[in-house]
Amino acid sequence: MNSAHYYVLDSNVLLHDMHAIQNFNRPQQHIIIPIYVIEELDSFKEELSERGQCARYVTRWLDQQRSLGSLATGILLAQGAYLRVIHTQNQLPYHMTSLQSVHTAHISHLYYDELILRCALDLLEKGQHVTLVSKDINLRVRADVHGICAIDYRPDYQIDYQA
Repeated sequence: MNSAHYYVLDSNVLLHDMHAIQNFNRPQQHIIIPIYVIEELDSFKEELSERGQCARYVTRWLDQQRSLGSLATGILLAQGAYLRVIHTQNQLPYHMTSLQSVHTAHISHLYYDELILRCALDLLEKGQHVTLVSKDINLRVRADVHGICAIDYRPDYQIDYQA
């Protein structure tokens, strides 16, 4: 029986808590960062706010982890979790692909959310035990509609790894 658990982290989790990855860094855990999360973090790196600081910290930290191997194939972190950056092979519906040319913050956010959700769906379709972790209530509801376990991230407690 495969006891591994895949946690797909949304951008807002890493922007909320730059050390969030450490809450998932346990043996048998797979920390999944969709490439689209990195793209979203990149859009905040110039901000002088705490959000900008978190974006810069997380991207620097991810860059440092590359010394352990390929983020595309996965690396083993010191506490025993695997960290991997993935992208989806699923095609977006036409109405979502047509949104790429529209440059508004809301449309961009919806587009990235859909891609992040599709990454979680890819893992679920491969038979993995997947939890999407997001501060975005609407993304959590959408994940639930697709049969994906979705939880809010709260840094004040450790994630129940037995879920």
